Amino acid sequence: MKRLVVTSAGKGTSVADCTIEVETVPTPTPKSGEVLVKVTAAPINPSDYGSWYLSKADSYPIVMGLEGCGVVVATGGGLTTYRCPVGTKVGFVCGGGKQGSYSQYVTMNAITEIFPMPDDVPIEDCASFMVNPYTAVGILDTSQQAGSTKAIVHTAAASQ
Repeated sequence: MKRLVVTSAGKGTSVADCTIEVETVPTPTPKSGEVLVKVTAAPINPSDYGSWYLSKADSYPIVMGLEGCGVVVATGGGLTTYRCPVGTKVGFVCGGGKQGSYSQYVTMNAITEIFPMPDDVPIEDCASFMVNPYTAVGILDTSQQAGSTKAIVHTAAASQ
């Protein structure tokens, strides 16, 4: 399979300085409790590109992409994989830095790293669920739990 990796930060002053390459690696095989996801779409988030040029020199190459969406195409077995059987549309979050969403396939923990999407939601809508929408839901939930919040001030200045 193919995936994108940042092989160098260049001057390390901006994303434009980075060297990005297509890397060919074996398609990952899901272990027990994991699923193999064929990636459909992946957004670009500030949390992604900051690491591309601000990381230490010995951390390269860096696999690209922290979140995305796709379809489960295989499972590694185990009870947890029944949550998202083959054919399920999912959103996912990559952890650990060994896999990135700018890949053709990723293996994900069936409980902690993916979430099934309703059949009536277009698959591409799953791609950027975690950054902006989930952050907004979290802010509203936190303010509601605090009990004393009477107003929320929101700006788009730091958004994509």
